[in-house]
Amino acid sequence: MSRSTPDRLTTALGKAQDKPLQRPAFSKHRVATYRGGNNMQKFWMVLPLLAMAAPLQAKNAKDVFMPEDPEAAAFQSAVGFADAVIAGDKVYLSGVIVTPQPGESDLKPAFTRAFDRIGRTLERAGVSWDDVVDLTSYHTDLQGSINEMVEVKNRYIKAPFPAWTAIGISALYEADGVVEIKVVAQRTMDGE
Repeated sequence: MSRSTPDRLTTALGKAQDKPLQRPAFSKHRVATYRGGNNMQKFWMVLPLLAMAAPLQAKNAKDVFMPEDPEAAAFQSAVGFADAVIAGDKVYLSGVIVTPQPGESDLKPAFTRAFDRIGRTLERAGVSWDDVVDLTSYHTDLQGSINEMVEVKNRYIKAPFPAWTAIGISALYEADGVVEIKVVAQRTMDGE
């Protein structure tokens, strides 16, 4: 019978295995660490990082927007994501995938459907296209889809324009999707 010793790997059930403990491969390379000073200096170095990592505001159910379609809501609940979340003065939308329908000869109708859906979600969250401050698009064929996206996008987004990052990728969650569009909007807070 094998007994659990420091040189043996113990499973979650508390049973020892006959495999010696091994360091993960990444631990062979040391990472530079802060070695000087006292604990108070270390505290002041870490404090700004902790402040940046703190959420702007705890999620409240009224600030989480699920799809209005019951089938889509069931899917997103099972997978674990919302259409949009309000955090402080920002509205974060999940990506919307642009998927052409059978028989469509170009991407404009698919982009129009995606931008319409984003617009409806923005409206439900109390903002509009005018409040969008950041747009990110992920393209499985960046050069093949960018011109049609720009043409449709410009019907919805007017100057002053938000920041926009277009990224070429190899695949999306939906196999027949060609682009995923994600936006962040800025809410006007009371008194502004």
